[in-house]
Amino acid sequence: MVELLHNIQGAIQTDGYEAYSIYEQKKGVLLLGCCAHARRKFEESLVEDKAGAEYALAQIGKLYQVETMATEKGMSDK
Repeated sequence: MVELLHNIQGAIQTDGYEAYSIYEQKKGVLLLGCCAHARRKFEESLVEDKAGAEYALAQIGKLYQVETMATEKGMSDK
């Protein structure tokens, strides 16, 4: 994978797999996480910080609502 992406510039969205951490400090690269994976971590943290985790999950839910609305309206990022 490293050879394939060695000249990459721009945003890379990953699932948080450790192999992609080499791009965290690379100039010209913005490493983005996956919302589904982040959501899971907030679900796991409900036991430790219920209020904070519920707030984060609600915000992620709003993003999913926007995505659903855009899909239903046939919107595109292009």
